[in-house]
This record gives sequence, structure tokens and C-alpha cells, in this order.
Amino acid sequence: EGEFQVLGIGGGGGMFTPAASPYDPGLMLMSCDMSGSYRSLDGGKHWEMIHWSQLHSSLGCRPLFTPDAIYWASGPELKVSRDKAKTWSPVAAAKAPWTGAVTRLAASKSSLFVGTDAGLWRSTDGGKAWSECHKGKCYAVLALGTKVHASIDLKYFVSANDGATWDEVKVPLSDGRGFMALAGGGTRLFGVVFKVGILKSDDEGKTWTLADRFRDCNDIHMATNQTEVAYAVQEGRRGEQGVWRTRDGGKTWENCFRMTGPKANVERSWVQTEIHWGYYITPLGFGINPADPK
Repeated sequence: EGEFQVLGIGGGGGMFTPAASPYDPGLMLMSCDMSGSYRSLDGGKHWEMIHWSQLHSSLGCRPLFTPDAIYWASGPELKVSRDKAKTWSPVAAAKAPWTGAVTRLAASKSSLFVGTDAGLWRSTDGGKAWSECHKGKCYAVLALGTKVHASIDLKYFVSANDGATWDEVKVPLSDGRGFMALAGGGTRLFGVVFKVGILKSDDEGKTWTLADRFRDCNDIHMATNQTEVAYAVQEGRRGEQGVWRTRDGGKTWENCFRMTGPKANVERSWVQTEIHWGYYITPLGFGINPADPK
């Protein structure tokens, strides 16, 4: 009886790669494991599915916003949009030099970076030609100005010249493990190391200290225009879940995302109230506005 209403995008599938443009506060993108990709032009109030012929299967990679374009993966293919994610085209006419799905994207002052499970690649001409920077699984690539940081397998690399040359930096506190994620603003960096915790560097990655003990966090984000606020994500599939926020440069951390308990501050969706499914923050399931620490 009555009319049908849409209860939520995704059809009950897992939602991934939520992202907000630092250049347009209303523009947001997100993907789903039902293969669809979505865009919002009003800060998430309304959503529309991007047509599958333009973009699909993009949940393994966060979109990359630049001042004049958006880059995102469509399976193994890298695509670009110049009309607020409405239409998409291949970045290069020739076949990409990498194999497998694109998992990480970054842009420095003059270079574009693509990370996959097999390596890290760089282009200096907008994606027409590519060169391989490193072999191995790319867990993170972070570009801050001309400085580029990358976590490849169990090693941490830094480039001071837009990725032209690289130096490996030893991180004794990582206990032989690599960074699962990197975030930074100014000269401050944060990195997540599994079974170790959140590490912090205040000298652009030269030295690292332990900012927080192990909480099973697997991702970390911060707006790049400041140094005090960062968000570390605790998946919660096997225990406590949440988003741990620091507002004092890593000295203290608090859980600002509480779905249950006396201090719950998250409104549950129909997935919990109607079909009574549980909830956890999926890998690549958290995002921020890179221009807004709030």
C-alpha cells in the first residue's frame, strides 16, 4: 500500500571510499561492492549513481581530487572527469603498464602516482606516459607539495623531488612491519603499523615516535592544511570499533564515532534497524574532506 521509498543507496551492500572534494564542499563520491559508484553535489543530502558505462567497480581505490580534474579507478583502468564526476574518460589511450586493480592514487606538484598490488607508477604528463618507481604491494602513497611518501611491502620510501628519485628510510619502531596507511599535514606525518600502533613524525619522515598504542587501527587521515587534527580508523570486525581523533597533534586520542553504549552518537541506518545486520568500518570505508579538519 502506498508508494515505495528509497531507504538508502547501495541495496545493502558495503559502502567504500567516501570522499569529499577539497575544492568544492558539496561534491562527494562513494562506491559500493554491488559495483556502483555514486556522486553527490549537495554534501551528501542527495545521491545519484554514475552510469556503469562511465565508471564502475571503483571500490578498491579512493578518488583523487585535483584543482582541475578528478581521477578514479574503474577496475584496472584509470579514468578522469572534468565535469564534477558526471562523465569519465580513460586517462591514456594506450594500455596501462601495470597489471591488476588500481588501489592508491596521489598527485604531487607535477606528478601523478598510481599504486597497485604489484608496484608504484609515476606520470609527469597527465597520464600519457608512465614509469615504475617501485615493485611490490603499495599500501600507501602520500604527496605533500614536492615531497612524496610511499609504503611498499615492508619498506618506507621518501622522495624530495616529485618522485624522480627515492630514499629508503628505516623506521625502527615499526618492528619490521610496514605502514598500512600514511597521512600528513605540513611537516607532521602519521602512520599506522599493524600490531604496533600510530607513529608520528615531526620532521617529514626522518624520525618517528610512538603516538598511540595498538588499537587495531588500519587507516589514518588528516586535512593537509593543518598539523593538529587526525583521524585513525578502528575497523571493529572482531571487537571495539570507532574513529579515534586527536586534536593536539597526536598527544591524546578520543573515540568520536560511537554506535553503541551510553554515549552513542551515531544514528543507525535501516541496515541495523530493519534487517538487524551488524556494523563495522570496512577497509577504505572512511574518508574526510582534505581541506577541513572538522
